[in-house]
This record gives sequence, structure tokens and C-alpha cells, in this order.
Amino acid sequence: MQPLSAPPHQDVTSASPRHLTTPTPPPPLTPQDATFHEILSFLDAIDACGKTIPTKVQDHPDKPVDAARCNVSFEARLLKKMFIKLRD
Repeated sequence: MQPLSAPPHQDVTSASPRHLTTPTPPPPLTPQDATFHEILSFLDAIDACGKTIPTKVQDHPDKPVDAARCNVSFEARLLKKMFIKLRD
């Protein structure tokens, strides 16, 4: 009877199994400058023509809707400020 031979020695520290390594997260999505320019141009166009388009109807007869704040133009300016903060 011959003695059993041992398998060759493997160095565990040099190569780790794939299932034990931590995956690297994907890089954050950052839109190109051209995309931001397109978005800001679109919001400027909305600001120019949305002053007469209301975004809220009068839900209570005693409380009139503030036409200066409840229109498409006002909301476009808010979105534009948000996109500018995201870019910085």
C-alpha cells in the first residue's frame, strides 16, 4: 500500500476567493455640463412663459390662492436653484 500524498500547499493570503472580497461601489452618476445647461435652459423657458399658469386651485372660499407663488414660473425657479446646488 502506498501512502496518500497531500495536495500542494496553497497560500491563502495571496489569492482570496471572489465571494469573500467586498465589491467596489459604482462611481456616482454625474451629468455632463451640457446636460445641466439643457436643464437650466428648459427651466428658464418655463420661467418666461409660466407666470399665468396656476399650480394650485382655490380649495377654500375664504383663503385665496397666492398667484405670485402658486404658478409654474415660481416652481421652475425653485427647481433651477435645486439643480444649481446639485452641480456645486
